[in-house]
Amino acid sequence: MTMLMERTVTLPGPQALRHPTVDLSHTPLPVAVVFADGTSQPLPDNVAKAFHEIIATLSSGQAVTIGHVNTTLTTQEAADILGVSRPTVVRFLDEGRLPYTRPGSHRRLALEDVMTFRETWHRERREALSELTYTTGLRSDNLVSTR
Repeated sequence: MTMLMERTVTLPGPQALRHPTVDLSHTPLPVAVVFADGTSQPLPDNVAKAFHEIIATLSSGQAVTIGHVNTTLTTQEAADILGVSRPTVVRFLDEGRLPYTRPGSHRRLALEDVMTFRETWHRERREALSELTYTTGLRSDNLVSTR
């Protein structure tokens, strides 16, 4: 994925957050940031959910990489996010499966559109695989997931 800056975070030891003093999994949203002067600012739900996911991932002993991505993407950046080649993204655009704008001679995609497409596309692929395993008589527990 094309990022301007990226940082990977790990914990100093595998048990550092395994037994946190506060169980954040049951913390109701919204979550707020409390500043040094005592004032607080509530976080949007999507940001609060991201923090919950980060803490859960770190608690399981995994690392987390945080970066920022432009909200307007090139076809190559969209391809990186989708895990496909740039020509495949161009084909999706030509087929009308992904909306885009053309501010000049280059196509640009909205990050939100790419993320929505990725979720829909993955769900459709899983459903097609389930249908295929049903029609061929294969048992899904014999299949290995690669993602």
